[in-house]
Amino acid sequence: MQFSVQKILLKEFSCHQNFSENFVAPKTSESFRAHPKNKCLQQTTPFKRWWIVFLIIIFFLMNIYIVNAGSIGISPAKHSLFFEPNKALEFNFKVINSNPDGKLEIYVKGDLSKYVKIDKDMVIGFGIVNVKINLPDVIDKPGVHRILIGAREVSSNNLLVTGVGGLAAIQAPIDIIVPYPGKYAEARFITYDANKGENVSYEVSVNNLGTDAIFFDPYLEVYNQGKNITDFKFERIILNPKESYNKKGNLSYDFSPGYYNSSFFIDYGEKIRLDSFFRIGELFVNITDYSYEFVPGEINNFYIEIENLWNNPINKAYGEIVITDNGVIVAGFKLSFVNLLPWQKANISSFFDAKNIKEGRYIANMNIYYEDKITNKLVTVYFKEPSFYNLKNIGIIIGAVFAALFFIITIYMFFKIRRLERDSKIKKTRCHYTLKGVVCGGHLFFGCSGTTAP
Repeated sequence: MQFSVQKILLKEFSCHQNFSENFVAPKTSESFRAHPKNKCLQQTTPFKRWWIVFLIIIFFLMNIYIVNAGSIGISPAKHSLFFEPNKALEFNFKVINSNPDGKLEIYVKGDLSKYVKIDKDMVIGFGIVNVKINLPDVIDKPGVHRILIGAREVSSNNLLVTGVGGLAAIQAPIDIIVPYPGKYAEARFITYDANKGENVSYEVSVNNLGTDAIFFDPYLEVYNQGKNITDFKFERIILNPKESYNKKGNLSYDFSPGYYNSSFFIDYGEKIRLDSFFRIGELFVNITDYSYEFVPGEINNFYIEIENLWNNPINKAYGEIVITDNGVIVAGFKLSFVNLLPWQKANISSFFDAKNIKEGRYIANMNIYYEDKITNKLVTVYFKEPSFYNLKNIGIIIGAVFAALFFIITIYMFFKIRRLERDSKIKKTRCHYTLKGVVCGGHLFFGCSGTTAP
């Protein structure tokens, strides 16, 4: 007996009836699909997968709680102390959420977290978290062991925020320092920029993190372009275990404007060299870059890159450009204002009309005005017709190529989708009934097993 049926996707499920009781040979595809005794042969029409993706995205977006950076805080920001066997420590941290009704989950991280107890694991809006630490009798690994006391926002449906849109968590460290056996020190050295005639400030700190006392005679060297220009020596320092040396001072020397390297040395049996960089400024705005090629007869943009070489801000710096041809002015215009931070680079620019300028080589007189001072620079600029292979034309060509590819891909996807939709419609195929079941498209469909056999 021959008949046609719609292509069927079978789902597995259990049936207690046997095949002969449930299977009815169909006469048409509709009767085969609709007959109540053929309920084991379930049909599902092809589902458009993009709908599944769409629904997943909607569900995800509904459960995202957007967090703004800086919306939560914790204080104090840090604790640091040396390890003492079996010592009991206690700290209080203030935790705040900018949303008074916002929930904050409190958590602990770090290799010593098993020794930490907190009095609450959730705060709403604002709260004080009490932290108790019972240190063990020994910690084998020397160095800094960091415990993190953290707070992270929880969305209104009690899902943890994962950081979409901004900072979702903040942590305050508690550093437990385990001394190194013998002599061991760590140091930090930093210098600060200054202007000519000012002293250069510096900071230095040395921490004895070993079990033995140390002493050293520190000194400092300053270099300019690789040449040692001056030295500074300090008094001898003696540090017992767990002690620190901290000093802030000034380098009294008549430094000329420029860039300098400095090195701080200590030797307690182990040598440490710490390097730092500083700049000596003066009230000067340098011209570091500028436009030099333009198109005659068109509107052009003239830009200048300038750099503040002063260790102070400069406000309302601007420029003026005069372009000449054998002493005859062919164009003149002002450039935009800009406020410069110390040592900052910035661009100032302006459009100008070159309708009366022909191809050729010209002189541009650039003036930068700031703080009652002027920086001047004479440069050569060129006006010439653009070649076909200039950046503008190349950009147009690349854009056209991408547009053509996009059009081709769109047309291809349109017909591809149309074909898939056509294929997803009811397909007719020749099937026949056997004693074992229905054979369709080379597959044997069993009555209630919900499976096929090749």
